[in-house]
Amino acid sequence: MSDNNGNDSPSKDEDIGGTEEKPVGRLTGKTELSSATLLIESKEVERTSYLTIYKDDKKAKKNEDTDYFILSIAKIWNDSDGMKADLTVVGDRPKRPFEVGSKVYLAKEQQIRKLLGIDNPPEKSVALGKLLGYDFDVNLLIKDFGRVFITGRSGSGKSYTMGVLCEEFMAKGIPVVILDRHGEYGSLKIAGEDEGGAESEFIDNIIEFSDLSINKGADIDIEYLFS
Repeated sequence: MSDNNGNDSPSKDEDIGGTEEKPVGRLTGKTELSSATLLIESKEVERTSYLTIYKDDKKAKKNEDTDYFILSIAKIWNDSDGMKADLTVVGDRPKRPFEVGSKVYLAKEQQIRKLLGIDNPPEKSVALGKLLGYDFDVNLLIKDFGRVFITGRSGSGKSYTMGVLCEEFMAKGIPVVILDRHGEYGSLKIAGEDEGGAESEFIDNIIEFSDLSINKGADIDIEYLFS
């Protein structure tokens, strides 16, 4: 596209840097303050995608610092109109329902990091892994770990997640006390298979109390705590 002087100018869905940012769908049906329905128009949209709706779509095309809302996908399905998804607002909500027909974009990595608070320096955070559906790390600030509740169905990885947290805390010299009723965390003294399965680097920092007549691998008999 050219302006009146014959110079190339950004197209409607192109920012100043020349990077084309195309919408992946539009809002359809009923919209609310916390939810909306998306008519999907791109194969890039997946169940784990985070999406963006800009308050001022024209400013968004110019890559300016503009207000936006982030949404996640609660449910995705097909009907006679095409593929649709129920969206839920994550974080701040609009003061008015979204306009029907509003363009929806894939959220940028930095927008997601900022919203979820996972873009933190390694020395001040714990690394839990990758964000589901994305190839970047989740680094949570240690100072925000006042209370943590890990839940999920059987086999979903609760104990593994807790083990990762413990290793991250120990690596930073933070004391951890585990009441291990099912004897699941003695394995913290053993390195992972990718490390050869030898002793863990934390072996000298772990003391396991147990009934030594049952758990021969423990360090000190549990009765010591009551003596």
